[in-house]
Amino acid sequence: MSIICKGSRFFGLFSFIVLFTPGLFALEASKKTWRDEMRELSALLQDISPDIFSDAKKTNIKSLKAKTKKILTASQELDATANHGTKTPDFDPTLPFLSGMFREDIGRAYRSLESGNVAYAKDVLRSSISYCIACHTRSDQGPQFPLLSSFSQKLSEAPWVERISFQAATRQFDPVFNEVIQKLQGGDKANLKLIDLEKGIQIALSIAVRVKHSPEQAMTLAKAVLNSPLITEFMKKNATQWVADIQIWQKEDKRTYKKDSDYLAHATDLVGSPDTQRDSSFTPGTEIKYLRASMLMHEMLGKYPNSTFAAEALYLTGLSYDVLQDLGVWSIHEMYYRACIEKKPHSPLAGRCYARYKESVILGYTGSAGTFVPPVVRVHLNQLQRMSEVTTPAAEAK
Repeated sequence: MSIICKGSRFFGLFSFIVLFTPGLFALEASKKTWRDEMRELSALLQDISPDIFSDAKKTNIKSLKAKTKKILTASQELDATANHGTKTPDFDPTLPFLSGMFREDIGRAYRSLESGNVAYAKDVLRSSISYCIACHTRSDQGPQFPLLSSFSQKLSEAPWVERISFQAATRQFDPVFNEVIQKLQGGDKANLKLIDLEKGIQIALSIAVRVKHSPEQAMTLAKAVLNSPLITEFMKKNATQWVADIQIWQKEDKRTYKKDSDYLAHATDLVGSPDTQRDSSFTPGTEIKYLRASMLMHEMLGKYPNSTFAAEALYLTGLSYDVLQDLGVWSIHEMYYRACIEKKPHSPLAGRCYARYKESVILGYTGSAGTFVPPVVRVHLNQLQRMSEVTTPAAEAK
């Protein structure tokens, strides 16, 4: 599988544990259970976490390299088992994509260590934290990790936002939410960076909406943002829209979902249908709606992986993550757009998924000096474009 990664937009170490644990499933009788595999990976993560969060001067390169190699071996084995994902009750059709991304990124980190680029390797391993949060806060499903609470002590040198990011990634949600509220009230103002606070807010918002399903908790956060002396007017404007959307949410009647189309209908009520979502710009402050829509689509894909609406669900999920990039999830939306193309090739919907995918990829290679897309990436785009084109009336009807 060929995965295109750009700049520092990498997935890695912690992403795998949180992406795959929500859908625990038994492997063939002769193999370890998925839970056993995750426990072993947890031990490897616990062993390496002090190394990747420590000061560069304190890094034992030989030790870091040995630990990364062990995780690389585990990633190769886990990637090979990802095709068993159809057996899990929470199957996400993007599971094979994710396992391949994890394997490739760990391989990239290991090769960087071999070439002496320690700082870059550590950055690749660390940068997946926000990606983990987005995946592990996608719903209320998934086991708790009491063992991993011991990681917090090992992350004592990390900034507070990295510490709560790790807590969120390991489903220690209540302490994260409470700490963000405390920060908003002005706690530890001298050592607080606004960019970190805003990231913490986004994490807490995802917890309230997608994990807790709690408009009340979301409202508590929105009001704390509005009342905080530390927040910019732009963020407060967004929070004002959050309040309005939460009030609508609070007044809604509880819905029941008897079939896949019920999930899709609710999501499109929130953010519009794939047929109407053509503008690549989004209204600031719409995070509540898109968090709720992405949660619904994750649930639908988990319950109905072979749904005739799977491509639409993948598109709306990608669209939601496009809007939620403040979570630091730089290219997860690209993965869903790509999965949408492969799920329903040669269709108008595949064409829309490709248009958004291409726009995001090109943007990733655009800077102050202009746009330079490497030849291998252009080949990749051309392949997806051919897959997305409606070539015949018969193909369009699929």
